[in-house]
This record gives sequence, C-alpha cells and structure tokens, in this order.
Amino acid sequence: MASAATNLVQLMAASGILSDLVMYEHHLAARHRSPRTLESYRLTLEQFDRFLTDAEHTRRTEDVTRHDVTAFLADQAVRGYAPGTVQLRFNGLRSYFSWAADPDGRELVEKSPMARMLAPRVPLTPIKTFGADAMRKLLETCKGKDLHDRRDSAILLLAFDSGLRRNEIGDLTLADVETTTRTAFVRRCKGGKSWTASYGPRTAIAIEKYLRVRRLNRWADSPAMWIGKTGPMDGRSLNRIFDRRCHQAGLGSAPRPRAPRAPWPRRC
Repeated sequence: MASAATNLVQLMAASGILSDLVMYEHHLAARHRSPRTLESYRLTLEQFDRFLTDAEHTRRTEDVTRHDVTAFLADQAVRGYAPGTVQLRFNGLRSYFSWAADPDGRELVEKSPMARMLAPRVPLTPIKTFGADAMRKLLETCKGKDLHDRRDSAILLLAFDSGLRRNEIGDLTLADVETTTRTAFVRRCKGGKSWTASYGPRTAIAIEKYLRVRRLNRWADSPAMWIGKTGPMDGRSLNRIFDRRCHQAGLGSAPRPRAPRAPWPRRC
C-alpha cells in the first residue's frame, strides 16, 4: 500500500504528460476499459513522455504538436517495433488527446493535435493456423494422465473448438465453464464485452478429465480454471503452453489459436 501511495504521489508531482496520467486512467476506468487497455495506454504515454524528454521537446500536453506525434511514431518504427505495435501507440495517443480536448475531460487543449490524422498502415499478413493433422500431433504430446497433460489437452481443444483468445481462456474461472451445456462464459473479452462460447463434446470430455485430476491438486480450492505447479494461471501462462507443445510436436512457433473448426481425433 505504501509503495502504491508513493507511486501515486510521484505521478501527481510529475511534470508534463505524466502529471495528467492519473486523471486519464480514472477516465478510462469509468468507461470500463479493461486492465490490459489501461496498461497499454499507460505504456504508450510513458514512452511518448520519454521520447519528448530525450528530444528536449516540450512535455506539456497543451504544447504537444502534430509533428511531435509523427516523430514519435517514426521513432517507434525505426526502433524495430512491428507495424501493429506502432498503430497501437497511435491509438493510445489519439485516445489521450481526444480526452484532453473533450469538455468532459480536462480541456487541456482546444483541439487534439491528432485531429484527422491518419493511422499508420498495418500490412495484411496471412495468419498461420492448424489443420487436423497438426492438431493430432499437438494432442499426441499430451496423452499422459497427469495434471499438466490433462490441462494442456483441455486448453488446446477449447482454443481450437471455441475460437476463444488465449487471454480469454486464461481468465476463465471454474464457475465460467459448464460441461453439461458445453459453454464457457467470457466475462471480459476484447472491447470489454461479455459473451458465451460453445464447444463440442470431445472438448467437454477433455475438460472433465482435467477437472478430475485438478481436484487432487494442492491448488484445487483456487477459483481459477487453470492451475500449474506454482498456482493459478492466466493468458500469459497459456502462451508458454502453446509454444512448448508446438515445439514438442515439431510444428515450430504457435499460431494464433483462432482456427476454423476441424475434425478432431476421437480420443484426446
């Protein structure tokens, strides 16, 4: 608590854009933005403030120009950030300056320096997906009966059967997953919305097998759906699972787990 209070005091005492960060985060929270969105926008503003400091440009929100934003985005590209990341920084800054110019915001500026500014282009690249053969190879790597194999088998089938994102799967709780109706309730998916995803009978069987083993684990009382050696897991932990299983199956790096439905093996 003391550390959090110290960080808050430091932010409030800061000069430039970071001095307005606390109020801006309150604005985002009031609009029910997800914690990941808040984290992303905070990182964008911190990097922009650092860029302005290194370039010896003004750091006050009301003095930022269109050229400052363009130079920052160009610097991000030169540093090797992916086009999608640069676009993410653009969106974060645009949201911030829109708030700064809004009457319901701080009214720090009369007009956003990014008004009518076009977002950076992100080239379309084919998304690598798995077919039925690759999926069978993946499931072959987790045919064991221990917690990790049962868990990974259930995660893989749920990802490819339901189309859920890794973070959405990682954030599931025991109460969110119902094997009787074969549904998973996603409380905070992308955009802050909630919805219910469906999955097939093979996935339901894999989940039931995992839950039986899970009940004997030391972390069985955790409300989180997925548990590991050190406790509850989240979406970031799932990234390691996908990568490890892909390498074990000889498939290289893991693609986005949002492939079309495919005919699964009868047994997992």
